[in-house]
Amino acid sequence: MYKKCLVQFLFLALLFLTGGDAFSRTGAGVPDANVIRGGDSRPASCRGVTPLYVVAGERVDLEISGKNTGFDSTTAVSFACDTLVQNGLISVDAAEKIRMNVTVMDMVVDADPCVVTVTTGDEVIVCEDFAVLAEPPCLLISAYPTVLLSGWLLPRLYFVTVWGDGNCFFDVTNASVVSGYSYLLPILSVPFGNRVVVPVIVWPGAEQGHPAVLDVAGADNFVDITILEDVLP
Repeated sequence: MYKKCLVQFLFLALLFLTGGDAFSRTGAGVPDANVIRGGDSRPASCRGVTPLYVVAGERVDLEISGKNTGFDSTTAVSFACDTLVQNGLISVDAAEKIRMNVTVMDMVVDADPCVVTVTTGDEVIVCEDFAVLAEPPCLLISAYPTVLLSGWLLPRLYFVTVWGDGNCFFDVTNASVVSGYSYLLPILSVPFGNRVVVPVIVWPGAEQGHPAVLDVAGADNFVDITILEDVLP
């Protein structure tokens, strides 16, 4: 559950910050989302780390972007997690951009939030939206239908198909679906590779616009469902 909440947070943050390009691991265009310790009138801050996450066993290039920073040859990077090993030297592309290569150790067993601290002399910036994962996340990318009607007398039955990305493979062990909303009842889901078909009952009296989701056990995020009131019973 902790991993799912963390990945869901990263997924939603990336969806919002990149204007819909939610399935890329790049953090291009990420605005100021992190914290800075310092008292400059134009304080340095962290724009973000690209990619937003790394996976156990990977060797990957990280790019760290700052704002009002003065990165130089003395810049050092440290990680709050102990599963990353820096390879070689830090490359300073500009005063606000550095690159480095890291190896992710195989010992990762679950999602591990990993705060990145970048120090240049007295300047210290902290990048918080970065994580180390034990395996690539399975992300739900679409569903149909996502708008369900609720009558005032009779229940409604819908067959909802939920699609995952290329890292998803659903079977009888991980395809169960829950909604978290008592008026929205998924029944027995049927897996088909990277998609799940699930019959969903919408009970009468469901509140229009009430937040609702479909949560597939084997996925690391959720699918939003919109409930509207039907004029028919």
